[in-house]
Amino acid sequence: APTGASLILDYLRLEGVDTIFGVPGGGLIALLAELRKRGKEFRFVIARQETGALFEADGYARVRGHVAAAMVTSGPGALNAVNGFVNANDSHVPVILFSGELSEALTGHGYIQEGLGADLDVPALYRATTAYAALCTDLQNLQVQLEHALRLAATAPYGATQVTIPNDVAVLPLASSVLNPIPASPDQYRPVAASAAPEAETRVILKNLLAAKKPLLFLGNGCRRSLLDPSRSRIGSRTATRLQRLLALCDRFAIPVVTTPDAKGIFPETHPLSLRFYGKASCPWPAAYMGNPQFDALLTLGASLHDLDTERWAPAMVPAGPFMQVDLDPGVIGRGFPISLGVVADVGPMIDLLYRLGEEAKLTKGQQAAMVRRRALVAKVRATSPFRFGEAMSSTTSPAKPQAIMKAITELAPEGCHILADPGNSLAWAAHYLAVDPPGYRSGKGAVIRGQSHQALGMGPMGWATAAVVGCKIGAPDSACVAITGDGAFLMHGNEVATAASHGVGAVWVVLDNQDLAMVSQGMFLLANHAGGPDPAGWEDYYDLGRHDLAGFAKSLGAQAVTVKSPEEFRDAFSRALQQADTGKKKPGAGTKFDLGGRPQVIVVQVDRAEIPPLYPPDFYPPGRE
Repeated sequence: APTGASLILDYLRLEGVDTIFGVPGGGLIALLAELRKRGKEFRFVIARQETGALFEADGYARVRGHVAAAMVTSGPGALNAVNGFVNANDSHVPVILFSGELSEALTGHGYIQEGLGADLDVPALYRATTAYAALCTDLQNLQVQLEHALRLAATAPYGATQVTIPNDVAVLPLASSVLNPIPASPDQYRPVAASAAPEAETRVILKNLLAAKKPLLFLGNGCRRSLLDPSRSRIGSRTATRLQRLLALCDRFAIPVVTTPDAKGIFPETHPLSLRFYGKASCPWPAAYMGNPQFDALLTLGASLHDLDTERWAPAMVPAGPFMQVDLDPGVIGRGFPISLGVVADVGPMIDLLYRLGEEAKLTKGQQAAMVRRRALVAKVRATSPFRFGEAMSSTTSPAKPQAIMKAITELAPEGCHILADPGNSLAWAAHYLAVDPPGYRSGKGAVIRGQSHQALGMGPMGWATAAVVGCKIGAPDSACVAITGDGAFLMHGNEVATAASHGVGAVWVVLDNQDLAMVSQGMFLLANHAGGPDPAGWEDYYDLGRHDLAGFAKSLGAQAVTVKSPEEFRDAFSRALQQADTGKKKPGAGTKFDLGGRPQVIVVQVDRAEIPPLYPPDFYPPGRE
C-alpha cells in the first residue's frame, strides 16, 4: 500500500528527480526503506557530511535546470545541512530538503538526535532561513505541504524549501479518502503562466535607453535560465533564442553590456559590446566606460545589486539619468539605490518585448550619431587590458602565479564545460582572469572558455565549489566539470572526493595551495598598511594552515591526484585530468544510469603565497606587492 514515504518519491519523480543527495540516519528510516525499494528509479548519493550533500544538490540543480532533492536525518544531520540550505536559498537555486525526524510518540522524551524537543526546534530553525519550511504532523496535510514546497522551490525566482517528516508519519498507509489524485504533471500544482512584460513600462525603458548618450545594460544571475537554456528561450515559431535576441538588440542600438560576478559569461565576454563584469574583483572596463563623463542610463535585469555586485553600492553605479531595475523579486528593487523605474517582471518576456519594440523603433540622426560615438568608445575601452596585474598571466615561475593558472584553464577547458569557483581568493582569481562565453557562441576572438561559470555569492560559504562540483558532474555527465578552490576550502569539504569516487563521478578539482587562509591574511595585511589600519606586524603568516599532502589525501579517497608547481606542469596535468576523468565510460558495462564510470581528478597547484588578487582599491597595495 502507498505510504507517506512513497508519496514523497512519487512527487520527486513528477519533478524529474532521479538523484537524491544526503546522509542516512535513524530519523529517515521510512524514507530510506522506500528509497531502497525503488532503487531502479532513484540514485541515493551518500555525501560525507550534510553540508556537502546540500552543496551537491545545489550543483546538480544548477546544471539540470529543475529542482534537486536532499534528505538528512534529525538533530545534527538537520543542523549540519543548514549552511548548504541557506546558500541554495540565497542563490535562488531550486532545492527541496527532507529532514527526517523521530516518531511523534517519542517527542519530548530526550531521545538521541531529537529535533523537536524543548532544547531544539529544527522546523523553527528552517522557518527562519527560507520562505517555506513545514513540519508534517498528519498525512492529511502531507500532499498540500509537498506541493507547496515544490511550487515555491521550482517557480521563479526559485529557492530552497524544507519539510520535516517524522518516521511514524512517513510509514503510515495513505487512505484514499485523504489523498487527492496524484497529479500527472507538475503543471497541475505549479503552473507556469505565460507571463508578459508590461508594455507601457517597457516602452519607457527602451525610450530612455535610446535617448541616452552612454546607456548601459547590467545583467544579473537572474537572467541565466532565460539566456542559456534553449528549451526556455525559443519564442513562438521563431528559432532565435533569447540570447540571440538580446545580442541583436544590443548590436542594433550599440548598448554595452556588463554582468554581475555571479552572472559572468551569460553574455559573451568576447562580444564587441561586452564590458565583462562589474563588482568584486571587477574588470577595469566597466569603470572606464561608466565615468568621465558619467554614463546616463542604466537598465539592470535580474540583478539583486548586493554589495559584491556593486562594489558596496559605489556612487559610480548611479547614472546621470534614469536608473531602471527589472526583477521578479520585488524585495530587491530599489533597496540599494534610488531608482527612476522599477518593474516586477520576468526578465525573459522583458527581453522579448524589448526586442520586438526595438524592431519597430525609428532612430533620429542624433541617436544614430550617438551610437557611432558609443561604439568607438566601447572599442577604445576594450582595446585596453581587461586585467589588473595581467603581466603575471605569462609568468612561468615556480611556485606558480595564480594568474598563469587561470590563463591555462581558459585555453584548455573544453566546450560546454562548467567551471565552479569557491568563495575567497579562488573566486577572485577565476572571475577576474577567466574569459567566458556561452556554449555555442562563436563570433568572439581570443582565448575563451565556451561554457558556464558558477559562483555562490548568496552566502559565500567556503568549500561550496569543492562539494558542488560532484552534483554538477552527476547532473551534467557529458560535460567537463571543474572546481577551482583553495587549500582552506578543500580541507573543509575535500572529503566529498570520496563521494565522487564511490559513484564514478569524474569531476576535476584545481586546488590553489598556499598553505594559508590567504583572503583573510592578505586582507588584514593590506588593511594594516592602509591609513588607520591595525598594527601591520605578523599578519602575513598569522592564518598559516601548515603543510599538508593534499594530493595524498585525495588519493586516499579514490582520486587520481598530483601536485604541480609551475604553469607548464599544470597544463600537462590539467589536460590529462580532463581526459582521464571520463575514461571509465569507454569500458563495457560502465557509464550506466547510476554509475558514471569516471574517476575524480585532483590537481594541487603550489601557488605564490605573496600574490594578491585584484580585490582591493589600488591605494591598498603596498609597493612591490602587486
